[in-house]
Amino acid sequence: MIARIATLALVLLLAACGGLPGNVVVLIPDENGGVGKAMVTSKGSTVGLDGAFASAETDPGQAPAKIAPATKEQVDKEFAGALAATPRVPAVFRVFFANARSDLDAKAIAVLDMAVATANATPNLDISVVGHTDALGNNTGENMPLSLHRAETVRAALVAAGIPAAVIDIAYFGANDPLVPNRPGVPEPRKPPRRDYDPMSR
Repeated sequence: MIARIATLALVLLLAACGGLPGNVVVLIPDENGGVGKAMVTSKGSTVGLDGAFASAETDPGQAPAKIAPATKEQVDKEFAGALAATPRVPAVFRVFFANARSDLDAKAIAVLDMAVATANATPNLDISVVGHTDALGNNTGENMPLSLHRAETVRAALVAAGIPAAVIDIAYFGANDPLVPNRPGVPEPRKPPRRDYDPMSR
């Protein structure tokens, strides 16, 4: 079993096969080194884990017992399969478009280049492209088609760069679900962040 704890750490509860006890819970730092907390409860007893690789033995029918911290090497070796199946934190890139346009300018292409480089370095790739607009114009007649065209433009650029079309899904929302809530008819120009991806801003 693998669970995400407050997005700060991973807990592994598995049957170990080597230097760790038969059943053990290990608190693992996230991709940025952050560590959350976990409480292991069984048979009316609770053990708290709050440090990197803090561990507790959890034999069936027994109260949990805190044990010496695991090492990264032990975890990498004994839980390799579980770690490989752990969902990755998604990389997010935002592509901005000129008002009422769906073509890519130089800044957008530079962001897509970063996205392609990340995709090429990522195994088991799965890409979602989501098109948006701001609140100017008619959402049904103008913004929804525009957001679709933007998503299609980004997908086409990714495919042209060698990303398999089969791993790319697209969605589009027009002026719905904006990054920055705004009143209808009010433009929301945004300067692109340094590292993002997701068609935004009409």
